[in-house]
This record gives sequence, C-alpha cells and structure tokens, in this order.
Amino acid sequence: MLSQETKGVVKATAPVLAEHGPLTIKRFYIRLFEAHPELKNVFNMPHEEQGEQQTALARAVYAYAENIENPESLAAVFATYRIKACEPLLPEADYYFCGPIPFMRSQHDAPCKLGIEEARIHYEVFGPDLFAE
Repeated sequence: MLSQETKGVVKATAPVLAEHGPLTIKRFYIRLFEAHPELKNVFNMPHEEQGEQQTALARAVYAYAENIENPESLAAVFATYRIKACEPLLPEADYYFCGPIPFMRSQHDAPCKLGIEEARIHYEVFGPDLFAE
C-alpha cells in the first residue's frame, strides 16, 4: 500500500502527464524500436505509426496518476485497452505484459480467450502500488 505522501507525489504528476505524456510516450516508443527493432514484429505497426498506441498508453498512465487514490476504479478503462497493440496475435509467439496491478488484472484472461496458450503468456507487475507504507 502506498503512503499518502507517495500518492500525493504521483497525483502531482498528473498535470505534467496531461501536458507532456503523449510526447514522452512517443519518444519512449522511438527509443524502444531503435534499441529493439525485432519488437516491430510483435507490435501492430500501423497503430504505432498513426500514434494510436502512444495515445492509449499516455492516457492510461495519466489516468493512473489522476486516480491514484482508487486505482481499482480504472479496471473498466484498462479492460478496453487490452492487447490491441499486438494484433494480429501469433499463436507461436510469447506474450509479455507489464504494468500496475489494476491493469494486469484486466489483462489476465484476454490472451487465453484469443487462443494463446497460457504457457506463452508472461506477466511482470510494476507500479507504485507495490511499495509498502
């Protein structure tokens, strides 16, 4: 559980994320694909090139900061995010998901419902909700 001080710091980033989040996320993806061009085979590059992936991630990060007092309220938002960045899915590929706990809970069943074997699905939870007060 986060301390109130930490929650305050996260919430204070929301206005900065609202203004600069899309550009920051865009730069993140540029650097990601420069360092790991092999990932272009995993991402839906037309979505990436049109900025849809960057916009979705920027909105999710902003929403988490804005709703840090009750991140579970974002479950419906994260559920709509799903795995659009990686469509079409390849059954022989491994899939890696990472993010804060509410996001990961919303993503848990989606790949299996789309025919991906559970052994090919990997999760890494991160976020401020992992730190104890």
